[in-house]
Amino acid sequence: MHPRTPALNPGADAGLLLLVVIWGVNFAVVKAAMSALPPLAFNALRFPLAALVLWVFMTRMPAPVALDREDLPRVLLLGVLGHGLYQVCFIYALAWTSAGNASLLLSTTPVWTALLSRAVGHERIPVRAWAGIVGTVLGMFLVVGGGPDAMETGSSLRGDLLMVLASVLWSAYTVGSHGLVTRYGAVRTTAWTLWVGTPLVVALGMGEVRTIALPE
Repeated sequence: MHPRTPALNPGADAGLLLLVVIWGVNFAVVKAAMSALPPLAFNALRFPLAALVLWVFMTRMPAPVALDREDLPRVLLLGVLGHGLYQVCFIYALAWTSAGNASLLLSTTPVWTALLSRAVGHERIPVRAWAGIVGTVLGMFLVVGGGPDAMETGSSLRGDLLMVLASVLWSAYTVGSHGLVTRYGAVRTTAWTLWVGTPLVVALGMGEVRTIALPE
């Protein structure tokens, strides 16, 4: 028996649309910030702030839910995967390629998410959706192989490929956190995994943080 297709949720769709807008702005903002800060240092400085903001949200949520011990390994894995490895790939990819290329390639995340969800039995992919998947993958190859910078220096190509890897990692995080979000909610799941990934991100970036010259 195939798993039942979830009902449409306009509120969730509106939230995803807002997320797309935020992500679109994020590429330009982060790219501009890295003109003044090294990539890993930028992450090391912003992640503790994000962790603090989520802690404030958690303290104001009613009826706090404790994490079951059996879910701890998954939270640890997702924290390393989604907020550690993903962030390293994302930040270096954005440093090595254009903001436009980065945003287009990371937008392939829904495709990888759909394929991974199907692989683990979470969802079915309608027949007509396969045309969109094929078109997205073909477009991805055009973006990666079609830029003159990639042919001349290889830097853009390196960044493009790394952004594709980042997209796959984030898809794996999304699919892997599905059960946790269902049981604990999106905010708690995000907070727990972010708190796992933040020490890793900070540790990786401290070497670059020490090289930052403060204004006199």
